Amino acid sequence: MKPEDRLIIALDTKDIAGAERILDETSEFCNTFKIGPGLFIKEGKDIVGLVKGRGKGCFLDLKLFDIPNTVLSTLESAAHLNVDIITLHILGGEKMLRSVVDCDLRPKILLGVTILTSFDEKEAKRVGINLPLPETVIELARLGRDCGLNGVVCSGEEASQVKELFSNSLLICVPAVRMKSSSDDQKRVVTPEQAIANGADYIVVGRPILEADSPKEVASEIIKRIEIPIFLYP
Repeated sequence: MKPEDRLIIALDTKDIAGAERILDETSEFCNTFKIGPGLFIKEGKDIVGLVKGRGKGCFLDLKLFDIPNTVLSTLESAAHLNVDIITLHILGGEKMLRSVVDCDLRPKILLGVTILTSFDEKEAKRVGINLPLPETVIELARLGRDCGLNGVVCSGEEASQVKELFSNSLLICVPAVRMKSSSDDQKRVVTPEQAIANGADYIVVGRPILEADSPKEVASEIIKRIEIPIFLYP
């Protein structure tokens, strides 16, 4: 996989004009762009059309989490957009996951979210998760694998364990990627090269690129950093 295929840029901009600017500056370094719920609710099919019109893959990050019938209805509504990747929460359970996997209208890649990277052990316990976070992520990844998902979303801290156990059956997508150590609302963060070395197939980068004076320079730096042959997993 080329570095440009591994890097996914999150278009977490305020509007379609901001997204177009990021696309203009970074498209040579990235083949797939992620659209989150904020921008999608505001711009709808137009933002998807903008990404697809550039010949880029579209990752619609809606993190679906509801009863099976509602999730299936959402997929039916999204089918005409022809997106390449959609996310859903593995915590939605086996019935929800299997119904989505069996849906004729599903996208090419279904990624299951394990535990949000904004969670630490304390926050997880507050919502009733009593296992250590690494164990919880592994159990959720196993459920996703058993139900037929194409891959999972997890932090870079858990990626190596997930890769070791499920390397032949699950893609790994790592968000919360930072260029260096940082303190923000993300608790479990890694650098681009750490994520790849730990087994990530894809890394999602948002704020380091979006908030940069030159998004192009940061995207270029990321590509250089993940080209370095330090991969533990080919």
